[in-house]
Amino acid sequence: GLDELVSDLSKINSAGKHLLGLINDVLDLSKIESGRMDVYLETFEVRPMLEEAVATVIPLVERNENELVTEFAGDLGTIRADLTKVRQSLFNLLSNAG
Repeated sequence: GLDELVSDLSKINSAGKHLLGLINDVLDLSKIESGRMDVYLETFEVRPMLEEAVATVIPLVERNENELVTEFAGDLGTIRADLTKVRQSLFNLLSNAG
């Protein structure tokens, strides 16, 4: 019935998003290897970026019935890097572990 259709469409949507992510990762690797990857350096606080990445991945961790335990030192300071790429890399690592 309708419930099965919605469930199937949800699975197709999820698989499509996953495939799009893989394709984008391959394209990024290609850009890196060819030296065409744009990098936007900025200075940002490390702790809020880590906390945001952890908060983003928590639903995935819980859905998979896993547990994510984090401990951060008091002051993690700042870093000068491409925030979007650092955030994406951290999210990918956490998602794979989740």
